[in-house]
Amino acid sequence: MAEQSQTQKAKNFSLSSGAILCGILSKKARNQHGFNLMNPWAERKIALHEKCIVYGDLDAVNAKDGVPVTAESAVMNTTLDSKPFAFKIMTPNPDARLSADFIDINLNAADEDCRTLWVNAISKVIDEHKRELEELKAAEMALTAVQSALECSKKLSTGMTYCTRYCWVNTANKTFHWSKVNKMTEGKSIPCRGVQNVRPNLDGCGFSIVLRDPKSLPPKLFSSSMFASLPQSIDIRFDVESVENNRLRDAFVSLIKDLRTAK
Repeated sequence: MAEQSQTQKAKNFSLSSGAILCGILSKKARNQHGFNLMNPWAERKIALHEKCIVYGDLDAVNAKDGVPVTAESAVMNTTLDSKPFAFKIMTPNPDARLSADFIDINLNAADEDCRTLWVNAISKVIDEHKRELEELKAAEMALTAVQSALECSKKLSTGMTYCTRYCWVNTANKTFHWSKVNKMTEGKSIPCRGVQNVRPNLDGCGFSIVLRDPKSLPPKLFSSSMFASLPQSIDIRFDVESVENNRLRDAFVSLIKDLRTAK
């Protein structure tokens, strides 16, 4: 469900089934259209879902309306209208057609324990969206990083040991490169279309590039002799397993996979 249409599609959400938390709370009328100047409070069914909090009449099955819950949302206790256990959820307005900077929903619980339960549940959803957003940003940074020379270890399937190399992906040329020195103007490369498969290694922080047909690659790419066979794969690994290096590994795998079939 796109953020721009979350509130419009709130009626598609159940007020019980599939909800993270649901119950009956007192809700202040949102007065979105200016028809109700009193903005009274009334009991409503409330349901918290992964991407929104929705509400409806007490006898309703599906929601009437709601607001999105995102990484930018905030939940806080309030003293609105002197309600003893009031709290508010605010989300930056995703709909350019609305004049308000934020869309919000004001609720009041039956007691402090109930308010704490709801505030903690909503905070947990917001925190999860923040983690997802941070992971997405980190993954995007990793995709950028692997397009520059990174120190790693390389071994051909015909070799016995790993050697220190600098590897990167050239997205413009759709090629995977490695070099003995930290210079992107030197080294060797293979076209990504020559890759049959690329997969993360299960035994450490690295990945394997399986070649389609090594004979179709440039003849000087691999050392050869009457006693040597052409490699079937290239193994790359980072010497230290870490969250950052795992992201770089995944970025290499993702980018090479995409470039294998890119036109």
